[in-house]
Amino acid sequence: MTDVVKAKPLYYFDQPLAVCLLVGENGEVVARGIAICSVRDSFARRLGRELASKRAAHAWMAEKSEGPIAPRWGLDAGWPLKVAFETFKRGKNGQQTAYKAEYMPVLTPRERKIVNAWLKRAGASVV
Repeated sequence: MTDVVKAKPLYYFDQPLAVCLLVGENGEVVARGIAICSVRDSFARRLGRELASKRAAHAWMAEKSEGPIAPRWGLDAGWPLKVAFETFKRGKNGQQTAYKAEYMPVLTPRERKIVNAWLKRAGASVV
């Protein structure tokens, strides 16, 4: 993929989620990466941003979606973590993905607003 360096990362946070959208040169979102903070972790934007951006880059370069979102049960997962996973999978706030690394995602209404605002500030045409 020759234009991989031309994609710009765009982040948003919805604790316990960190999301990275990779926006291509034409303003189209080419990949989405999601990091979900465990109930045993402290929410850290830097770490979430790093993990989400790696997942988005991997999805774009591999040209496929990977890493299904599935709740884990056991000592490291409790009710709040299950709610976070299920909320994202069900579509609360418009999210409708089953993957942590998604290629050519369908954007939620919130994500479309974020991307369009970013494109306007950058002086690019809104999609």
